[in-house]
Amino acid sequence: MGHIKTLNPHGHHLPVFVDTIQVHSLAEKIERQMGDRVLMAPTLWLGSSHHHKDFPGTLSLAPSVYTRVIQSLALSVLRAGFRRLFFLNGHGGNEILGGQALAELVAENDEADQACLALASWWAVGAEAIAPARHGLTTPFVSHACEYETSLMLALRPELVQL
Repeated sequence: MGHIKTLNPHGHHLPVFVDTIQVHSLAEKIERQMGDRVLMAPTLWLGSSHHHKDFPGTLSLAPSVYTRVIQSLALSVLRAGFRRLFFLNGHGGNEILGGQALAELVAENDEADQACLALASWWAVGAEAIAPARHGLTTPFVSHACEYETSLMLALRPELVQL
């Protein structure tokens, strides 16, 4: 996988694919820890990022298309017999759209209504573990090109960080 290095929402020092790299790595770690209790689907690397269209290298789905993608993926998993589905999000701009997609699906589909569907961002799920006081960080929350993103990329893929 190529990694575009250009001015992007993650600064000059991080690649465009930061969100995907981070959420994928965290999901893999969760999968290793949970073993047979979880079945991990491939990472969905493309989201809705029109708010970053001024940054070269940004690829984005229209919000309505992203919503339909989430709904289609959820229906595919439900039709395979699964009844608990959790989307681990890695891009803040997808939180509202992903939540809306699942809410609409539950309202329109009995199978989805009877299942347990959820979506949350990794930084919300891991808020206690990444609390600034625990690590001596000064940034109060995860944001683009901050200490958290940079530190996580240094831990996961240091060769992609331009110090």
